[in-house]
Amino acid sequence: MTSMERENKGDKREFHDTPDEYRAYFEHFNRGEYYECHEVMERLWLREKNRFYQALIQLAVALYHLSRGNTEGGRKLLQAAEEKLREVPPGHMGMDTHAVADWCAERRVALPPDRRWGDPVSIPMRRLTYRGVE
Repeated sequence: MTSMERENKGDKREFHDTPDEYRAYFEHFNRGEYYECHEVMERLWLREKNRFYQALIQLAVALYHLSRGNTEGGRKLLQAAEEKLREVPPGHMGMDTHAVADWCAERRVALPPDRRWGDPVSIPMRRLTYRGVE
């Protein structure tokens, strides 16, 4: 099995077949534009309704909530994203889903006590990548 085959166990799409919204999600995410991540991924999710895309939406919305000081909403959505990301194999659509799920869990347990609004929560950022994008 080649490294590309191992990396792409969960979804057999080639890079050129990756939806534009999926690629745009990563670009927005890595710029800290979490609301925009939600917007572009929701368009894809509405067409293809799958739990992997839903997890990516939840991850972006969790970080958006945290940027606005909503630790309660951020914590819940980090957990939901983590659970869904663990349902797909590492390498699904070129993404190390379990490493991102681990990151969600680490951030979730390190959050301050729940509150709905307050000062933005600063968390160490993670850069998301998938095959073809660094």
